[in-house]
Amino acid sequence: MRQAIQRIAFCALLSAADTAPVLSADLPAGFVRLADIDPTIRQDVRYARTDNFLRRKAAGYDAPVCILTGRAAEALSGVQKACRQRPDAGGL
Repeated sequence: MRQAIQRIAFCALLSAADTAPVLSADLPAGFVRLADIDPTIRQDVRYARTDNFLRRKAAGYDAPVCILTGRAAEALSGVQKACRQRPDAGGL
């Protein structure tokens, strides 16, 4: 389950990376910050730091912020809520 969530988040990040400046006050129509939809989802956006597989910041990632479509954010939030309700969630 955790790997599935990570893959979904990774794909969402890739699709949003070239679409909007990370620090922009106004996002393109239909895009949201994941933390605004569900602040309980832990985000580890290493492309904005040097401790990733590139060993440098990736172009276009000015801040560790996950921006994705509202639909994708709501889907991730639903998965997060479902995981939290499971007795074997293990602190997701």
